[in-house]
Amino acid sequence: MNMEQYQDLFIEESEEHLQALNQNLLALESDPDRLELLDSIFRAAHTLKGMSATMGYDAIAKLTHEMENLLDQLREREVFLSKEIINSLFKAADLLENMLLAIRGGQEIPIDAAEVAATLFRFDQTAIYEPAGGVVLSGEGVQIYQGGDILQEFNEYELNLFRRAAEEGAAVWKTVVRVEDSCVMKAVRAFMVFKNLETLGEIIKSVPSVQDIEDEKFQSEFTVYLVTAKSDEDIRAKMSVISEISLAELTRIILDEDNSAGTQALAETTENTAGDKQAASPDVRKQPSPASQEKKQKIHQTVRVDINRLDKLMSLVGELVINKTRLEQINVDNKLNSLNETIEQINRITDDLQTVVQNVRMVAIEQVFNRFPRMVRDLANELGKEVNLLLEGKETELDRTVIDEISDPLVHLIRNSLDHGLELPEERLALKKNPVGLLKLQAKQEGNRVVIIVEDDGRGIDFEAIKKKAIENNVISQHEADTLEEQQILNLIFEPGFSTAEKVTDLSGRGVGLDVVKSKILSLNGQVYVETRKGQGTKFIIKLPLTLAIIQALMVKVQQELYAIPLANIDETTSLELSQVKDVQGQQVVVLRGKVLPLYFLRSILAVPGNRTPEELYVVVVRKGDTQIGVVVDELVGQQETVINSLGKTLSGIPGIAGATILGDGSVSLIIDIGTLF
Repeated sequence: MNMEQYQDLFIEESEEHLQALNQNLLALESDPDRLELLDSIFRAAHTLKGMSATMGYDAIAKLTHEMENLLDQLREREVFLSKEIINSLFKAADLLENMLLAIRGGQEIPIDAAEVAATLFRFDQTAIYEPAGGVVLSGEGVQIYQGGDILQEFNEYELNLFRRAAEEGAAVWKTVVRVEDSCVMKAVRAFMVFKNLETLGEIIKSVPSVQDIEDEKFQSEFTVYLVTAKSDEDIRAKMSVISEISLAELTRIILDEDNSAGTQALAETTENTAGDKQAASPDVRKQPSPASQEKKQKIHQTVRVDINRLDKLMSLVGELVINKTRLEQINVDNKLNSLNETIEQINRITDDLQTVVQNVRMVAIEQVFNRFPRMVRDLANELGKEVNLLLEGKETELDRTVIDEISDPLVHLIRNSLDHGLELPEERLALKKNPVGLLKLQAKQEGNRVVIIVEDDGRGIDFEAIKKKAIENNVISQHEADTLEEQQILNLIFEPGFSTAEKVTDLSGRGVGLDVVKSKILSLNGQVYVETRKGQGTKFIIKLPLTLAIIQALMVKVQQELYAIPLANIDETTSLELSQVKDVQGQQVVVLRGKVLPLYFLRSILAVPGNRTPEELYVVVVRKGDTQIGVVVDELVGQQETVINSLGKTLSGIPGIAGATILGDGSVSLIIDIGTLF
């Protein structure tokens, strides 16, 4: 069977499970008492193992198999959770990520997984739980009694699942599965049982362990405990489609916390495979409340869609927008009143369709934010710093194309805050600060833009250090340094190759960083600002458009050419006469409301042919970074919805041009990129 067709899906799903594994490891490291997280980590590793084994990636399967062994020991309380173990699990997650990168790149996985696992998971296991005589240690669990015999031990996490199931109107079912003696692949049948039961609810325990079942270390039966709101008939139906297995027992387990012994016990009502039921006494069975019985689970139905298909759909909507504009132009030119109603209807439908398609392309920024807790944890350990990372606004949505591009700039900013911004714990204590530094990553929507803020409570930016370094690097002269305002000095940190680091490290001082951030943000038609207060911290503010596909633009005319300027870059428009333009040291300027506004004539920058000199000029006041600039044009035509089309590989990367759009009359207009125009 050719598995290559499933490779992309395998990689996507594996990355999701790996992300979940990292997140749960981080949560477990910060709160080791939350042992229920081990089950989530185990499930992620187990799913990765099953998927990779199916795809034939044995190295991943071997490594996750060894991870499962360790996690199983932790879950069964055979070993204590230690920092050494946590670090080893993190290293294993990194290895898995590298393996996936190799697969994505079409390369062989250059790792001996068995040897690596043996090195990673070799511990001094001196701390072992040794319950004497089968008695569970206090606080470690309770026993199920039936006729005085201990059937099974459950820990506190599993008991909490029982309680939650009762509150939500669900139940815990003990499912004893018998495999026929003639079956030659018992592990495969067991895997099918697990997969089918997982479609009904959540498997919380198996006897023997999942690992032993997969290794066929059982005779003819194994037991699975399932939390589900489904009925016993649903469970039987799921089991009936699997050959060579049968249900030996199906039992509903009910938690009774009010028994006379004063300890937690589990009573059982047994349902045999024929459907005969042994009724439980009313004082033992804990009935769910009417409110919980009425509570329904909300089912989210989703489907994976290739991003290329969404791009094609957006392209088709763009064509529709273009032709809608063309139809409006025809109506205006020919004054066909009979078309008015139809055009209005098409306008509404097109707007609704455009909104729907844009929403489909929108992705929560959580997809990017979730990568950073692990990165911050590793960098903080490397730097010897203590950091509390706060993530806010993870539900904020951006277009998929913007999401894909924003990750690298945020990585640079976070590394900058950790390395340059936050002090060492002893420095913070000396400054009467909390030894644990605060790093906050926040996203929020403002109109048709998304604002992302990276903020720390560190030492702030030293203006004098910036000036000194800028003079040394010949970025500015001593005279300029003396005349620049604080904000202008601050903006020097975005200059190429600029760094105030005294020595080169793995994190900083190589002259690569904030200039990359600025150029990337500008290429996304966004803006980046920085605010700082010495001794109190620094804040980087990024403003991005929601989408890069269809934008609102101001159409302007220069000579006989029409150009589109994105509204997101425009602060205002005004008109002036040529006599108002002044020349200050070679720069043409105009005084606008008491402030000097530098002017740039679009016809000169783009070398637009023609010699028409209009009596009145129009100025489009745009913002580049934190600076206002006046773009002089001949005429303001009006606002229009434009579809950004690429100019192709040959013409890509031209400074000042973001792309082109097709107008209502079929002509082509270039879209101005303010970020790279000057």
